[in-house]
Amino acid sequence: MVLIDRAIMDHQLEAMLTACALLTGLFLVLLMWNAADRRWLSAWFGAYLLLTSSQFFRMFAKRGFAPKTTREAERSLRTRLLYNVAHGTAWACAFVLFFDAGSSYSLWTLLSCLGVICSGGLLISMISVWQYLALLLPSMLTVQALLLYHGAGGGLVIAIPVITALLAVLSKILNERMSRFLDSRYREAEQVGELQRRFSSLAQNLEVKTRFVSVVSHDLRQPVHAMGLLAHELDKHVADAQGRSLLSGIVSAIHSLQHSFESLLDLTRLESNATRPRIARVSLQAVFDRLESEFVPQARQRGIFLRFAPTRLVTYSDANMLHCVLGNFISNALSHCPESRVVVGCRRAGEHVDMLVLDTGPGIPEAECPEIFLPFHRLATPAGLTDSTGHAGLGLAIAKRTAEALGCQIGVRSTLGRGSCFWLRVPRADSTAAGPAKLATLSQRPSAEDVLWGCRIAVLDDDPVVRNQTVTLFERWGCRVNSSAGAADFLRANSPPQSPPDLAVVDYQLGAGEIDGISALLELRNRLARSVPALVVSADTSVAVGLAAANAGLKLVNKPVKPAQLRTILSELKRTGSRGS
Repeated sequence: MVLIDRAIMDHQLEAMLTACALLTGLFLVLLMWNAADRRWLSAWFGAYLLLTSSQFFRMFAKRGFAPKTTREAERSLRTRLLYNVAHGTAWACAFVLFFDAGSSYSLWTLLSCLGVICSGGLLISMISVWQYLALLLPSMLTVQALLLYHGAGGGLVIAIPVITALLAVLSKILNERMSRFLDSRYREAEQVGELQRRFSSLAQNLEVKTRFVSVVSHDLRQPVHAMGLLAHELDKHVADAQGRSLLSGIVSAIHSLQHSFESLLDLTRLESNATRPRIARVSLQAVFDRLESEFVPQARQRGIFLRFAPTRLVTYSDANMLHCVLGNFISNALSHCPESRVVVGCRRAGEHVDMLVLDTGPGIPEAECPEIFLPFHRLATPAGLTDSTGHAGLGLAIAKRTAEALGCQIGVRSTLGRGSCFWLRVPRADSTAAGPAKLATLSQRPSAEDVLWGCRIAVLDDDPVVRNQTVTLFERWGCRVNSSAGAADFLRANSPPQSPPDLAVVDYQLGAGEIDGISALLELRNRLARSVPALVVSADTSVAVGLAAANAGLKLVNKPVKPAQLRTILSELKRTGSRGS
């Protein structure tokens, strides 16, 4: 590669140096026109013009074709060496033909022109010292021989060898510096190439990992979702104490599997940048309301007092990602703080808002605080409290990755024996335009049973096990259910003249040859000329599905879905749908 680079540099310099040599020859002819035989001047210049013209012809014939292989580079440099010998010989002939021992004018004119040629030719030494010596030595040795032969020049007899030696040394220095430059350039290029190869390898590994997670996610979410529905349905068929004890263990194991599965996939999506925040104006009270409905029942079951402090503060962030971070904070507090108090609130911090989850648990050792946000790091579960959530040590790692995706700070303050405070700092927005804060609590809302009782629900799912268990679950809640395995049956059963559904629950990915569930919902809305509240349930966790649901204005949840979570979402959809109608 070094040889090829030198040949390319020579290819780029050749035109400039050849033009410079031709102009110097023309100046010599003009300066010597009245001091030398014009016939010899014309003959010499004609021969020199022929030499330089052949170079120009060669260069223009190969214009844009720089050497690409070592063999081409060697051939190009060998040809260039012959041309340099020819140039040196031409200027040696100029001295033989036009030097007049009795005229200092001819001597200094010839030396001046030769000085221009040798000085400009120093650029060639960066390519190769031998290329420069091929130009320098024929002319300088001829000058020295003529001065000695005629006994002219005086001190020039000594100066010419010294100048020749200095030019040779200078050419060597320039060549070595160019060599060091090219060596450093190649080392940098090799380092860059190695970095590019590693980056390409990492990108390929990440792509394979993402594809693997996507396939595994879709293939495993369906059976895990079906297991949850089957276990919930089995609950009403088991009456004896031993059977219910076994069923409780099965349900606990399923919940543990669901939690670990969701946590692992969430962390993988965050690390592969598959989860992007959708920044909007968010009421923190609305985030608290969702968390309250989700975690207060769990806290009561564990004997833990959980309170959410009302707030009117507003932020610019992603509501779902805020819910994820605070949800993991609260889940961590409920798992490690038996018979304690947990308070969730927020406070102003200049241009920011600190969202806090405080508990009166046993606290965290100071040495362990920096490690709790690492994946798979688990705190010891206190005695007297059984961790049935299936924690795999991923909750706080997911919270940290989510906060980083939002560009927010996250941290913990803890004192052994007194408790801990987990905090998330988000930008504060002007709350004056947000309207009155939503201060309703769970006790003020209608219960899920009242909302869903008698509701007409259309179900679309191509998996018979999931579809049948979903229908059974909804019927236990007092709903009237119309289920379909394909989009055509779904549209036929819910379009006029049939009674329209109050809610729709559809799977995104249907059987081969079918349109997707979102397209089926949009077609149903078009036929009914109204917006049916709907939930899209999908085992596909790709960004494309999320964007498709968001663009259609549909609620999307990923399988597996716990029955309690499904009931809460459907109740909220029914309430908001009823207000909209």
